[in-house]
Amino acid sequence: MKVTLLHHTPLHIVAGAIRTCWASQARSDSTVDTCGPEDRALIDRIGNKMKHESVKNHMTYNFYFEGITTKTLLALTRHDVGVEFSVQSTRYTTKKAVNNNTAAYTKSQSVRVNKYLEVLNEMIKDCVENNEANDEISLLLPQAWNYNLTCSMSLSAVQHFLRLRLKRDAHWDIQDLARHILDSIPKEHLYLFDEYIPKELTDG
Repeated sequence: MKVTLLHHTPLHIVAGAIRTCWASQARSDSTVDTCGPEDRALIDRIGNKMKHESVKNHMTYNFYFEGITTKTLLALTRHDVGVEFSVQSTRYTTKKAVNNNTAAYTKSQSVRVNKYLEVLNEMIKDCVENNEANDEISLLLPQAWNYNLTCSMSLSAVQHFLRLRLKRDAHWDIQDLARHILDSIPKEHLYLFDEYIPKELTDG
């Protein structure tokens, strides 16, 4: 699994949106390139502490996810507020991936499950070799099958995702995705996520 941050909204855009509400732009300490300490604190105070969620929607993170499982993709789609997806299509890419040796699945933590995943993988290859339609082959794809997608999330959406999916009781695969997302967040933005990160991840 790999997460790449393609683009993100600069912090000063969010600070400017907040100051628009009170016509307090003259008090901003940001420049066109940087967000000043007062504006950084303003975003945290209004967006996080005072829970004015709408202002946080001006902050968007655009990610490229590589090699996430069907299982994790299904769970990810439950986070449908402030999230947009463009997912690799099995209809157009299954045969191409198998023929190019780029098709993959994520191994289970169970030896028995892995044994049956390998059987399924061979069945999929056999169907491709015998020119079955992509739409029919897709019925065999296991929840371990890997996908690539572009995913755009608002600041609030990322916070909500990390709060739920970094918990120990979340499935290990989606925990892995959450950690990759956290690792890709720019350092100057990390202070906005402090309350959403489990203590055990920050102690070390």
